[in-house]
Amino acid sequence: MDSYGQVGECVTLALDSNDWLHFAYYDATNSDLHYARWNGNGWQIETVVAEGDVGRYASLALDRAGRSHVAYCDATNGVLIYAYPNGAVWVRQVVDANK
Repeated sequence: MDSYGQVGECVTLALDSNDWLHFAYYDATNSDLHYARWNGNGWQIETVVAEGDVGRYASLALDRAGRSHVAYCDATNGVLIYAYPNGAVWVRQVVDANK
């Protein structure tokens, strides 16, 4: 799994219908949000967002179709973000602005 630097803070997890794990977690070394899932053969890890200090206090849920939904803090901009994958990209929406 992800082992470079200080990763795994503020971790949140969910099980899909196959009982496979999905994680969202904060990478404190790079101030990024990462997402990892078990696909039955190995871990697939991706960076959800790497712009500023993002990813603390993440919360992960899977919908009935097994799609991931993540809410997290964007500390750089002082906002709460909701994100979900759409193909190869993560769609992000501001939920609440603290400005």
